[in-house]
Amino acid sequence: MLIAGPLQNVWLPLLSYALLNFSFWGMNEHNLFLMQNNALLLFNLLPIWPLDGGRLTHVLMEMVYPYKLAYRRALCFSAVALGVFGVISLLLYPFAINSWIIFSFILVAIYKEWRVIPLRFIRFLLALSSSKQRFVRLKKLSVPGEMLLTEVFAMYYKNADHHLRIIGEPKSELDGIGLVRDYFKGNCEAATIRECL
Repeated sequence: MLIAGPLQNVWLPLLSYALLNFSFWGMNEHNLFLMQNNALLLFNLLPIWPLDGGRLTHVLMEMVYPYKLAYRRALCFSAVALGVFGVISLLLYPFAINSWIIFSFILVAIYKEWRVIPLRFIRFLLALSSSKQRFVRLKKLSVPGEMLLTEVFAMYYKNADHHLRIIGEPKSELDGIGLVRDYFKGNCEAATIRECL
């Protein structure tokens, strides 16, 4: 889905080359179109949320970090990249009003996305609890018994199974997805993971 956006900017130049065979599409139109298309492609691939480049950065972060941390880091990275983009725009084009409108829009989008991270995280856990499939990726997590369940869930990765072990307690293996299911069903209303044994 994410790659489909940038791919549009790949096949459209091919269409422009094909249109050169018609009288209404000359080299001037073709060159102008290529310049605008490339500018749009490069802008869209900037690693800034909510652009496609920012969403791809988020996907890459999810491979390395737990879901909630990946979301936060992707948005922090986007804010820093937007700051760099803003400084460069200020130095090169200080009076380009459209750049500042785009900058403001993206800044508001990052802020709004940051505000809904808790909601996105709950949706992630709900999807995980209702999942019937088992994932190929397995994460083995060792946690202290006093750790809060919410802190344990914050260590969960996307598209992964989780096996939990309480440090210092043999035979304390817990299925991560099963723990989330029990939590949402009300079978495990405890504050700490040890209380869920």
